[in-house]
Amino acid sequence: MRIQICDFGVGNIASIKWALRRLGITPTEKGGSSQARILPGVGSFRGALAAVNGLDKGGIPTLGICLGMQLFFESSEEAPGVPGLGWLKGETKRLPSKIIPHKGQNDGYWFDHSFVVTPKNPEHVLAAFEYEGEVYPAVVGDGNLLGCQFHPEKSRDKGLEFLERWISSWA
Repeated sequence: MRIQICDFGVGNIASIKWALRRLGITPTEKGGSSQARILPGVGSFRGALAAVNGLDKGGIPTLGICLGMQLFFESSEEAPGVPGLGWLKGETKRLPSKIIPHKGQNDGYWFDHSFVVTPKNPEHVLAAFEYEGEVYPAVVGDGNLLGCQFHPEKSRDKGLEFLERWISSWA
């Protein structure tokens, strides 16, 4: 099984490799054909987007983690005027200043972010989380795209279970 991890130059690739290896998968970072790909979290919208410039949505299953999921959308308040990949309609908005950043365990998943996605199509929101009295998308998806605001690679057993379910959905 070949899963490519897209390298933004600042992402949490080591943690993702570790999680995939725990599931018996040796990921690849460059070249060759892959059955699926992961856009990791950590970094800036502008910088990560430059690293994946020209990435095609194609038919390959794609998991976006945190920032990787935010890239799926049309734009981000983090980088005004910079278009996202546009694979899903909507934008990424900054969390209210009173709660930045959202960092820590929430329902057993590890969150560490200052931005959240706001999909235009509510059917793209597959799961949500509550933080400081507000509800935000935790998992979004459409077709071969799946994105999570949390970091499954840092969420221990629950995160490994999430990755395993994603892999079994297309493998």
